[in-house]
Amino acid sequence: MKIIFISGNYPNKLNYASGTFVRQFVLAMARLGHQCIVVSPLSLFKGGDFKLTTEKYRENIDNVNIEIYRPRFLSISSRKLFFFHTGKWTQFFFTRSIKQTLSKINIKPDIIYGHFLYPSGYAATKIASIFNVPVFIGVGEDSPWTMQAYGIELAKIHFHKNSFFIPNSTKNSEMLKNLLRVDESRIFMAPNGVDLTNFRPIDKNLARMKLGFDEDWFIVSFVGTNEPRKGADRLLKAINSMNNVKCIFIGKGTESLESEKIIFKGQVSQDIIPYYINCSDVFVLPTLSEGSCNAVIEAMACGVPIITSDGFHMSDIVDDTMSIRVDASNVELIREAIYEIQCNKRKRSLMGSASLVKSLSFDVNNRAKNITAFIESILDQ
Repeated sequence: MKIIFISGNYPNKLNYASGTFVRQFVLAMARLGHQCIVVSPLSLFKGGDFKLTTEKYRENIDNVNIEIYRPRFLSISSRKLFFFHTGKWTQFFFTRSIKQTLSKINIKPDIIYGHFLYPSGYAATKIASIFNVPVFIGVGEDSPWTMQAYGIELAKIHFHKNSFFIPNSTKNSEMLKNLLRVDESRIFMAPNGVDLTNFRPIDKNLARMKLGFDEDWFIVSFVGTNEPRKGADRLLKAINSMNNVKCIFIGKGTESLESEKIIFKGQVSQDIIPYYINCSDVFVLPTLSEGSCNAVIEAMACGVPIITSDGFHMSDIVDDTMSIRVDASNVELIREAIYEIQCNKRKRSLMGSASLVKSLSFDVNNRAKNITAFIESILDQ
């Protein structure tokens, strides 16, 4: 199958941590033998590097080839300005850059895939109409925020009957059905998956030796952007008064966090993250809202116990055998959960083993196979 993937969120030279979950999915589809072309527009002024030309290159990872196109477009942000929403103009230029790029490529795709409803999903519907092929949209938003520029009623029109949806959570499936009135036959729910050959258990002492961490520390790890929703600040408040507890913060913006408890903060490449997670005794993500959280699945695949939110948005991923779920806004409850894991080595071990078993359900390669089967069922109709 020839697939054109459209995503505004894909790793690039300026931000190698951006959209790694999209790349994992594309790689898994390519491993199945699909011809995968990614079109991922970049803002003209991204990183202060003004360019008008489209960058084209190939990624070769584990003998799998992906063709990447990075056209430049004029982004006018996405915010309400008096009676107009600038996201509509950004959408126009985003879509135009993709049309111009594909007009120069000699390819007839079988399907178009767009990641997130806006801008990529809506752009994908426009491209699909040009090629007269079905469009499949990955819905991974933590909330309907991407629809703000157009609103619910216009979104219903934009995602017409030729659109099919791959939400990554029950919550997003319900959002599609209740808000956009999408028929259930056009929806295939598939929680995110991770590469289990990269995210795997590594001996804790060896991992700590590699990174220079003390064997006696009780280490908490966090992976995510430093924003209120993810809860890095709440986690830091929770551990600041705890004895012999250290913390690793991995993600964009974590460099600004300050505490003597922090032993590492910042962004690292995907191949290094498993070492940091395996150093830890518990993975904590007090997130207020998610689509389907790859960071939690990655920690599970490393065999680490999880502390996370008790919200509905985590219910597709975690259960009571391998996680402690708390009110993610309550710092004291986060602290109590960490203390429980710190004091109970047997529970820590049992939860870690359960995490590893649970992670087997989230193999990105199996996810790609299931999604391929859904796509083929639509093409066969």
